[in-house]
Amino acid sequence: AMVNCAVAPEESTEATSSFSAVIGTTLDPLSQGPEGRIDHAHRLWVEIPSGTLESVTPVAMLSGRNVAAIATGVGSWEVIQFERADLVAESVYELSGLLRAQAGTEDAMRAMLPAGSEIVFLGHGLTRVPMTLDEIGLPFSWKAGPAGRDLGDASYVTTTHAFQGRGLLPLSPVHVRGRRSANGDLDISWIRRTRQGGDTWDGVEVPLGEDGEAYEVEVLDGGGVKRTLAVATSAAVYTAAAQQADFGLLPATVALRVRQIGSAGRRGIARSAVV
Repeated sequence: AMVNCAVAPEESTEATSSFSAVIGTTLDPLSQGPEGRIDHAHRLWVEIPSGTLESVTPVAMLSGRNVAAIATGVGSWEVIQFERADLVAESVYELSGLLRAQAGTEDAMRAMLPAGSEIVFLGHGLTRVPMTLDEIGLPFSWKAGPAGRDLGDASYVTTTHAFQGRGLLPLSPVHVRGRRSANGDLDISWIRRTRQGGDTWDGVEVPLGEDGEAYEVEVLDGGGVKRTLAVATSAAVYTAAAQQADFGLLPATVALRVRQIGSAGRRGIARSAVV
């Protein structure tokens, strides 16, 4: 069925989808899983009121098939992929061969996600809503309903939502490492990722994908930020003098948050580590 999505109060049609999305509910808890490799330890049962799911080959999954988003909090979604979808009861599938925290959503992965969470399968039923950069973060009233009916028809649902522009944020760095120098300085390094053009195996380094290269390294103490180091390369030095000033000694380990700063000063998703 054709579905319209409009923004109120102007009530102008913003997008039209020709397919209904497959939406379901998780039937069992889902604990935290690994990043960057297939999660064979967890299986997830989901119930969908309509539609069907199918298994794909590992190559097809790695090429972008079988993508879903699980609601893990208010406005928080973990994007997963799955290799197998086995029908185990009427309208109930067991998903296995999972890829967790896809599309830079590792910050949305919970230690234990309860059963009863909403899951949306990202297929043909989705459509892009055109928005300008200055509309990000602003609450709009949205209407959605059958395209063949007037926007004022009772079949239309209205909700208020502010898009956060997650797709514009730099992905979190990976492989955060620390090495203590002879003078007590802590040399911190990491590897950045990219939002654009990172799928090729050619070349030594993935494209930057931002107007410039910049990072923030936050030194933590019990969850609070003791110091922020701003650097322009994927390395920083937490000097012995700064450690003494912050902690009164050279700590055996240091808790960090590292994030890339993107275009227009957008602070990317942070990676936490203890070095």
